[in-house]
Amino acid sequence: MKTRGFVLATSLLLIQAVHAQERGAPCDKQTTAVALETKGQCSCRIEGKVRPLTAPTKLDAGQELQCNKKSSLTLRMCRTQRDIPIKENAPAWYIIPKVPPVRPIDDPTMPGGRHARFFSPPNPRIEPGGKQSSSIAFSILQRDRNPVEDVLKYGNQARNRSKYEDSIRAYQAVLDYDPTNARALYGLGNLYTDQHEWRAAERAYRAAFKLDSHLADALVALSFVLLQTEAGSASQSRIAEAEMLARRAIDLQPFNAAALDLVGVALEARASPGGEVEAERLYRRAIQMDRRNVSSYLHLSDSLRKTGRSAEAETYLELGVNMARGVPALLLVAQKLFANERYAESQKPLRRLLKHDSRNHAAHYLLGQALAATGKHDKAIAPLKSAIKENPDSFAAYEALVWAYLELNRPKKAEEVLGAAMSLKSINDNESKAIVLGLVGIGDGYNNNGALTDALRSYERAAKIDPDNLEIQRRLTSLRELIR
Repeated sequence: MKTRGFVLATSLLLIQAVHAQERGAPCDKQTTAVALETKGQCSCRIEGKVRPLTAPTKLDAGQELQCNKKSSLTLRMCRTQRDIPIKENAPAWYIIPKVPPVRPIDDPTMPGGRHARFFSPPNPRIEPGGKQSSSIAFSILQRDRNPVEDVLKYGNQARNRSKYEDSIRAYQAVLDYDPTNARALYGLGNLYTDQHEWRAAERAYRAAFKLDSHLADALVALSFVLLQTEAGSASQSRIAEAEMLARRAIDLQPFNAAALDLVGVALEARASPGGEVEAERLYRRAIQMDRRNVSSYLHLSDSLRKTGRSAEAETYLELGVNMARGVPALLLVAQKLFANERYAESQKPLRRLLKHDSRNHAAHYLLGQALAATGKHDKAIAPLKSAIKENPDSFAAYEALVWAYLELNRPKKAEEVLGAAMSLKSINDNESKAIVLGLVGIGDGYNNNGALTDALRSYERAAKIDPDNLEIQRRLTSLRELIR
């Protein structure tokens, strides 16, 4: 059986290599993937809009693909030059993942390290059982045990150790082999959630839910994401859906503490009559079921504080803070302390988190904000720069860095940072308003330093974005008269 698997894998790899050379796929450094050889009716969904897919078409991470009955396409991942077949996956959608630069596994001796070649760049030379046998097909076919379970387990372990690139490669390898694997999609969603990339996480969880409506973990995770305001304002419809999903998870797993906790959060968010009392009961029940469920302690603390029981609220908050372990729990604790305006205390769990995961952009961003909130604007610069480095699309990090520089009376540096933020691909209405405020702040900074021409330029840029803003017009009129 192993010999047969090797022959099949060898043939598959050689055929793919020949076809890749013949097609000459139009990949470049900016392209994540290219759709090749579409057959039948395949579609691409971009920001909710569905359009027919023809070949060749360049595609970006986060876009979704679907092929109807008797339809298929070949997707080439440009970074790895790997071809992925997608066949009749409707009604599910295949999400094109963010693929990081391929690098060797850091620790081949860790559990799952035997899959090191599984994630290595493809090598045209095939040696049975040798180190260069890096084909995913070979790695899967050569095993007589369940290799998908092995790789999913490795992906989970890599995530727990904050080795996100390795974890992404593991989940994507499973999806390359089986695009309908709900647990791999759920794993990708968890990685996006860890990085606070809420929209990408929601897409991944929804795809997992469509493939397996009985996957309770995906129901709980999607419910959690829907309750995050950063995902696009937690509207009443999203709150209602979050509650429904969490209750469905409880039907599947009656002792699921996380699901009970989320129902409580949704009830409080809906502000329904009697909702706060029921939410408190659910938080206490969740704690009884899982004494290590940090979020339930924090939510119960908030609930108690709202009803005037400050001493008991403080007790549960301290319990949650002290038992926090791992990246998600530490980040949750830090966010709660920050929300309670305990900025200095929030820094300790954030620094602990960054020891585990030095590339966590959410932690860098929150640490920068906490330092700025305590007046340490000079020390806030470094973590905010790190947040931008790890997530160059994070407008919030650029905005925070702009105001840190302005507090230090460095309008020129603030202008440079805001210019970088303005060059981001997608700017929403709230971010446009923030840009206007930033330009006015920069103008004020130049004006206070006597750099009137620079101040005028900043005000004019703000007025161009918001021409009806009377306060900006007043500043412009006053400054022009002064320059004359």
